[in-house]
Amino acid sequence: MLLWPQRYPTKPKGFTLIELLVVIAIIAILASLLLPALSRAKQEGKRAVCLSNLKQLSLMWTMYADDNNDAIVNGINSRNAEGEPPWVGMARIEQPVERQLRMLSEGALFPYSQTVEIYRCPVAKPKEMRTYSTVHAMNGIPVFGNKLRLRKVSQIRNPVERIAFIDDYMDNWDASWTINYQSPSWWNPLPFRHSRGTTLGMADGHATTFRWMDPRSIAFAKLSWSAAEGGQVSKNQPGNPDIHRLTIAAWGELGYQPKSSSGSRAQGRN
Repeated sequence: MLLWPQRYPTKPKGFTLIELLVVIAIIAILASLLLPALSRAKQEGKRAVCLSNLKQLSLMWTMYADDNNDAIVNGINSRNAEGEPPWVGMARIEQPVERQLRMLSEGALFPYSQTVEIYRCPVAKPKEMRTYSTVHAMNGIPVFGNKLRLRKVSQIRNPVERIAFIDDYMDNWDASWTINYQSPSWWNPLPFRHSRGTTLGMADGHATTFRWMDPRSIAFAKLSWSAAEGGQVSKNQPGNPDIHRLTIAAWGELGYQPKSSSGSRAQGRN
């Protein structure tokens, strides 16, 4: 008589419910750790594109001066009192995208790049075709007198510290940003596109980020253009180091006595 080995039922292959729940919990933990890092990396990537755009615009700005006897390009979007062509044509955000793009291509700087993509931040609104502005000190409107309005690159004493372009709202219709020279207060709003700072193209051709240090700057920048202009946050902010730094970068000096200083008025640094 042959005895066949007794067969026992085999354990079914697969995961138990508890094992599946453990795996799901581990995946959830990993996702919670990785997603913020991925989000930050994505935002940093967009900021890098923004800085690249500003650097290209700043280099185009210097190339224009090289080709035009050291002249700073007209810093507003219409012909100025001297009859100089504007750096970009006049366009508003409510206008069709096609017109906005045409106004960019008709600007005095466009021949140096032949591309419209560099005129806008990658996190701008879909219909904002221009988000960068010049500053009024650089051959713009002499809102604080002709003494501060520079028309030649050779007049800039510290080009590495002076603003040529700034990340702005397209709502700023004249395509030239400014800050109050005579008091520690904002003039034009700033958008909150890149976390704790704003991106700038400097007069020597490099691009950088100014990090905001004062909570009042962040509260002001988080507002829409209309809300900021409407006074939801006070523009007057004595002792704000961000205002001091941007004022000097825009105008070359402070036209007021800083709250934290006991000395005389800041000296000019064109």
